[in-house]
Amino acid sequence: MSYIDRGHVSQSLNRMKHFHSDLQKLHRGYGLCLLDNTGRRNILMSAAQEEFFAQALAEDYRNVINNGKTGEPDIVIGELDKELECKITTPRSVGGGITLQTDYATLSKKGKLDYLYVVADKLFKNFVVLHYVDLTTDDFAFPSESSRGKAKLIKHVAEAKCHVLWGNIRNKNDQEINKLKVKLRECSERAIKTRQKIERSIDYWTNQPTHFIYDFEELI
Repeated sequence: MSYIDRGHVSQSLNRMKHFHSDLQKLHRGYGLCLLDNTGRRNILMSAAQEEFFAQALAEDYRNVINNGKTGEPDIVIGELDKELECKITTPRSVGGGITLQTDYATLSKKGKLDYLYVVADKLFKNFVVLHYVDLTTDDFAFPSESSRGKAKLIKHVAEAKCHVLWGNIRNKNDQEINKLKVKLRECSERAIKTRQKIERSIDYWTNQPTHFIYDFEELI
């Protein structure tokens, strides 16, 4: 069970959304567009994520600290003896893939950490929020030389450690298998090649590591 609830998330996302709106106004005043580069936008929003979630958690837990210093945990919840790393990301513009990352050296040093991933759409209106507990380096792929020390979460490996706090996640493998089984039932017994093709596809999705579909939830 997660120590972060929907109330914490709703309160924090609302504050982040207002902050994001103010950033947009500031950028427009200088002839800039905040949404042209969501990577840079998310960097600007990261401190707000840490601060607003710390404020929300402090209403229910003692000794919640967020000092923002380099090398220090994003949020410390003293009452629970927990360190919480906060990350914000947006689906890639091409293909819509979602990458959840960490600093590999930091995690190696700590041994295990909790992570709060806020996945925001480009307009910052719809979100998926995920809380992973006790992640270790075994849950991440070793960083490539070009990744500057950033490691990607292996989602199917860390699946059991994930608490979905906002939005939803669905198993794409199961969805594809169910669709293929419907096609197989509707396929004529005499269409041997078609049936074989469908059966190969079912076998593919059965043996693939779990793929996930993210259902975003609007913040009203």
